[in-house]
Amino acid sequence: METMGFRDPNELPEEVRSVLSKWRETSSGCEVVSPRTQGFSGATIYRIATAAGMFCLRKWPEGGLPQARLRELHRFLRFLADRDINELAVPVPAADGPTLVRLNGRLWQLEPWKPGEADFKQNPSGARLRNAMHALARLHVTAAEYEPTAQGAKWFFQSAAAPSPAVESRLKMIQEWDSNRIRVAQADLDRLHEAGAVADEMLRVFVLCAPKIEAELSSVRESMFCLQPCLRDVWHDHVLFTGDEVTGLIDASAARSENVASDLSRLLGSLLEDDHPRWELALDAYSTVRPLSDRERGLVRLLDRSGVLLSPLHWVEACRSPHTQRNAGVMSHVIRRMNELNARLRSLAESIGGI
Repeated sequence: METMGFRDPNELPEEVRSVLSKWRETSSGCEVVSPRTQGFSGATIYRIATAAGMFCLRKWPEGGLPQARLRELHRFLRFLADRDINELAVPVPAADGPTLVRLNGRLWQLEPWKPGEADFKQNPSGARLRNAMHALARLHVTAAEYEPTAQGAKWFFQSAAAPSPAVESRLKMIQEWDSNRIRVAQADLDRLHEAGAVADEMLRVFVLCAPKIEAELSSVRESMFCLQPCLRDVWHDHVLFTGDEVTGLIDASAARSENVASDLSRLLGSLLEDDHPRWELALDAYSTVRPLSDRERGLVRLLDRSGVLLSPLHWVEACRSPHTQRNAGVMSHVIRRMNELNARLRSLAESIGGI
């Protein structure tokens, strides 16, 4: 993450001061208590302190999600909150009504800052794991009742039987990373020293494992699953705990319809990695609230395996980004994430005889 601080409120960009005036919660005075942070997506957030509490001001990136999808997402989050799913941050309506404010051609939103810390790995207790599974299952049970608008049904629909979009998209991604694309990436990485060495190893393991995972995905390509709105990016850093309780599930921007196995594979892979006995305990805990079929359990495992194969490619591309190469802090973060992912990638390769 790239960070920029401000010595006093007068140093805030004019557009930030201007957009804060659009909400009653921030128009009468507030303080930026955390500096700007910017991720690879280009989204920018500020942590804001007000008399009404702590808020997150988000500036959506140029060319990001369509406005119609963001509006439906906000409607979906309000639906969940109205049914006592309180872990998600619901955008606050501006003084004139909408939850999205346009300024200088960019979209902004304000939402409560959720309490807690993403510290499961510092305290990976059984109670915490169980509570995370119950929180996700309750969310899924409620989300299955959501009725989208006609426009929003493109992203937030229900289907009793349809192929998993994740399976199709991962097959496509494997096919897009053909030998020519890998050669071009490896040529770029040769000059990046530590980052390049890790990324190059990941690409070599990808080549070894991709045929096996492609075959596994192809075997369920036509299988039918129940689809419903899911978070699709619920992982360790997005699950906040206060004590043993889950008090935040943050950043729902990837939400759209998929089978619940997508969320389970993403979360358990990040929390438990290859601790297979605890995977089963976690899935059993989830199933006490939202039962899983045997086929869904199988899809959880397959999506985890394919995620282990494909997630490193995002970081390989991040290495090649000029933005990353210009920022030592960003590059350090990229290298750390690649080393974490590389350990699981090598474990996958060992499990299928790739290395």
